[in-house]
Amino acid sequence: MEIQPLENLPATSSRVRFLAQFLKLSGPAFIRSMQTAGHSPSSDNWRFFLERLFLISGVSLLMVGIMSFFAFNWAALPYYYKLALPQGLMLIAVVAAALRGLDNPVSKALLVIAAVCAGIGLAMVGQTYQTGADPYSLFVAWALLILAWAIAARSAGLWLLEIVLINLGFILYWAQILHPLRWDGFDGGSPLERLLGQLLDFGLAQWLYMFNIVILVAWEVLALRATSWMQGRYLPRILGFLVLGLIMANTVSVIFVQHSDFAERALLLSPFFYLLATAAGLWFYQFKRRDMFMLAILAFSVVVVISSLVIKLFVSAGDAFRWDFEGFLFMFFFIGGTIIGQIYFMARWLRSVRIKWRTME
Repeated sequence: MEIQPLENLPATSSRVRFLAQFLKLSGPAFIRSMQTAGHSPSSDNWRFFLERLFLISGVSLLMVGIMSFFAFNWAALPYYYKLALPQGLMLIAVVAAALRGLDNPVSKALLVIAAVCAGIGLAMVGQTYQTGADPYSLFVAWALLILAWAIAARSAGLWLLEIVLINLGFILYWAQILHPLRWDGFDGGSPLERLLGQLLDFGLAQWLYMFNIVILVAWEVLALRATSWMQGRYLPRILGFLVLGLIMANTVSVIFVQHSDFAERALLLSPFFYLLATAAGLWFYQFKRRDMFMLAILAFSVVVVISSLVIKLFVSAGDAFRWDFEGFLFMFFFIGGTIIGQIYFMARWLRSVRIKWRTME
């Protein structure tokens, strides 16, 4: 075995700790060495994190305050105020962002506020004049209105809002235009309850999966090409969680439910899509774009699908045989042991991947 010089070895966390113990470094020296090796956040890292945290928190609270103001004072506001206030706030935010420059994080936050005000303005127009348009048209118009800002600002936050609006527009279009008869039972209840009820349509989930996975693949490909503003990980992680949740729900549905309708039989493709997405994701996020969060949710989805298959096998066996108390007890412990064993092996695998990444740094 060839022995490499010490200066050629990567400065992993375990090696830094070993050298610090061997050299008997003091506490401040050890902290400095960990920061130099990139294993401990420096004061600049903490300042950057806190700045982003307070900026995102402030923008979120401001947007909630603006929406709450119009919702609470709707009956008391004159028509001109209902129309002028959102547009005035939008104009102020856009002008302030333009004066500061679009590459500034504060400017990107101001454009997010302007985008929210644009949506509030569209809602005010619809409520004031009662145009009779379907609700999905609000989200489609909103997405089209802020598309130019998202392109110009190169802001992940604006693109996240854009993707959310397109998804909401498609969900409402599916429920109101393409398949309106399926949702007669969801006329009552809150808007959130009706939205959650519409998401129970597995055909809709499959279309949303295909749409969002195209966006996710495009984002990751552009990020690999060193597009600087796309290097953040929160947007692709949100998309990955959404995509995996949609196709995993369809796959579990195929396992437990007998689909007889022709449109529902198309769901039989969901396990194929799931296996393809899982295999591609495990390879991509392990070797091309190292992301432990994405590997973890992919591993968790494998546990869910395999556990569903095991439960389905026991349920099918229960239909053919009469289970006694010992049989149910065996089923309970077998399924529990299967889940625990999968989680154990997945955790071991994720840990080995993490160690491998550190040795390659």
